[in-house]
Amino acid sequence: MSITFRVTYETTTEESAEQGECAESGWYHQGGWTFPADDEPSVWTLREVVQTLGRSFEDVGNWFSSRDGDENYRTGEVTSYAVHPPRNITGASYRRVCRILCGR
Repeated sequence: MSITFRVTYETTTEESAEQGECAESGWYHQGGWTFPADDEPSVWTLREVVQTLGRSFEDVGNWFSSRDGDENYRTGEVTSYAVHPPRNITGASYRRVCRILCGR
């Protein structure tokens, strides 16, 4: 049985940053689809996370946050991602995931 993850996103615009908020946030699905936070999240394998989002994450303690957001140079929007492991992940498994996503 493999560990599964959930991925959230947050998009910030210049205007929303001035307000100290994000313009949009929710669940990020394979294929680039985004859905509001009250929608059902999709389930990702670690391989899918790495293939889609890469390995440039920081360990935030209970999840992993993208180091650099994806910037849309036309609109100025910046989208960042967070990878959420299951709540029942063991410490050893969390450390292995950390090595893969954070390059440690």
